[in-house]
Amino acid sequence: MRGDVFFDVGANIGFFSLIAARCVGNDGQVYAFEPVPTNAAALVRSARLNGFDTIRVFPEAVAATSGRAELLLARHIGGAALASAATPPDVSGHLEVNVTSLDDALVQRRLRPPNLVKVDVEGAEIDVFRGMKETLRVHRPKIVYEVDDATRDGLDRKAGQIAGLLTSAGYVLTPLPPSYATQDWHVHHVFGEAH
Repeated sequence: MRGDVFFDVGANIGFFSLIAARCVGNDGQVYAFEPVPTNAAALVRSARLNGFDTIRVFPEAVAATSGRAELLLARHIGGAALASAATPPDVSGHLEVNVTSLDDALVQRRLRPPNLVKVDVEGAEIDVFRGMKETLRVHRPKIVYEVDDATRDGLDRKAGQIAGLLTSAGYVLTPLPPSYATQDWHVHHVFGEAH
């Protein structure tokens, strides 16, 4: 909505950031977190070319705590993952990146609190939510997140951990319709709202 604040965690090249910038308008704000340098640079260029001054890009990963971490790069543009969370099936290299928790980013950078947070971070979702417990408690943003895994058991384990954390924070979770027709990789999208 106009004037809202959107956090795009795992922004990739900015597809959702650009849509959000149009939705929130000039009075809103988009904060995009993307640790892969080429993806972050593409998002900065896209924001500039589209005249979206409301998009602010942070070229770093989001996790439970702030610091530095190893990022495993992948051939697939959106497949990079923190080494502590997952190993992409198509690893193509690695690099050390800055990492922040959303609670730290909000306070240290004096960011506007989020109305909506999108999380798609290739296996590190539980750590993102662990690092935003205060944000969930105080600001109660709506959340949309993706969980995926090569196996159904792996997906269920990850989804269960996240659901436990979020429901204990007072969130009601609603599964979203499947986005992918393939059965080769298990993907689950969820909307969460505080009650």
